[in-house]
Amino acid sequence: MDGFGSTRWVTDAAGTITDSIDYDAFGVEIGRSGSTEVEHLYRGEAYDPNVGFYYLRARWMDPSVGRFSTVDPWKGCQACPISLNKYLYAHSDPISGRDPSGLMNLTELSAAQRIQTSLNFMVRRQLKGAIQSRTLGAFRNNLGKIVERHVKRLVEECLKGKPYKIRPGRGLGPDVKNLIDFFIEVGDAILDLEVKYQYKPTTSAPFKRMATQLELAARKFGKVSVFFSKAPGPIQRKRVVDAMSGKGGEVAVIGGFVELAQNLSSTFNVDCF
Repeated sequence: MDGFGSTRWVTDAAGTITDSIDYDAFGVEIGRSGSTEVEHLYRGEAYDPNVGFYYLRARWMDPSVGRFSTVDPWKGCQACPISLNKYLYAHSDPISGRDPSGLMNLTELSAAQRIQTSLNFMVRRQLKGAIQSRTLGAFRNNLGKIVERHVKRLVEECLKGKPYKIRPGRGLGPDVKNLIDFFIEVGDAILDLEVKYQYKPTTSAPFKRMATQLELAARKFGKVSVFFSKAPGPIQRKRVVDAMSGKGGEVAVIGGFVELAQNLSSTFNVDCF
């Protein structure tokens, strides 16, 4: 493989090069010697010779035009105009970026991925220490605060240079002690954000408490978002939304730090990437 992860040479059992492959910037083969069948080619991705497309998980990419075959599900953000094009591969700059997921240019993921990785490492390290010291209860109680610190860190990175305000969320009423975790404001744009480490089953006490809290917040503020650092699946997302159905207001589910960065970009018209 070369520095981009593309298959450039094939060797036999003795280590002798039997094939060599050259590509243009988007993955079209422009030179080849040898006849060995190779499935993973440009950027190490699977190539389907029947259609001439690369499989990039969420979508297929046509290297002959440097475009995806279907629309990007993310709506993009005004502050990053090139993201508004729904078909471009790697923002039409495959030398500087790549898109292994079919959803987002890898260079865009740096801040969100870095913070997600930091959180995952910290949780594993502290969990190991809690098991050894038999303090799992204290670890679980502190888990939410750990996630909140990482969320705040991403918000501050995304909104740097903007006249933003981020503070503990607004109260839900005199008879309700719980607050929405964050109230984020840039001009007239507002995001009320509740932060959770992970989704809990609908029959559990934590889910029921969360549902009550989100219902009150949605009624009072019109819209509230709930962030899960461990992204829930589509069925779990639907269950959260269904729990609020018909109760007034709107609840949005945000799964993971990359999705949070997308949400911040769209809500506040900034380029989080």
